[in-house]
Amino acid sequence: MISKRTGLFGLVVAAAVSGPAAVAEEEGDAHGVGEAAWLEHCTVCHGRDGTGNGPFAPMLKTPPADLTRLAERNGGDFPAAKVRAVIDGRRIPIAHGTAEMPIWGKVWSDAGEREIGVRARIIDVVAYLRTIQK
Repeated sequence: MISKRTGLFGLVVAAAVSGPAAVAEEEGDAHGVGEAAWLEHCTVCHGRDGTGNGPFAPMLKTPPADLTRLAERNGGDFPAAKVRAVIDGRRIPIAHGTAEMPIWGKVWSDAGEREIGVRARIIDVVAYLRTIQK
């Protein structure tokens, strides 16, 4: 039987784990970790400036999105949750064939990164993308 004390401890631990992630999404390390991950993993397709002009862009069937206009295309609000889901990619069904964008959540977890680290990296990239909106 689980005591009330054990249940409360579990809630506190869950809040401690999820709380920093929520704060990080709002405040983010926009010009640190997020930008570094962006430069390392995303610019080859999306370009350094995020407009979709990376060196691999011409080789793709579907041109990379202009990520500097995400908020503009969403009525002025940056769609952080949607961007986070697309970057992670593990919960987005692929209707036909394969997606050209890597499923970064799987890539990073398969490379041995713990789930909390994968989520933090994605949140940092999302925070960085928020800073490059036009």
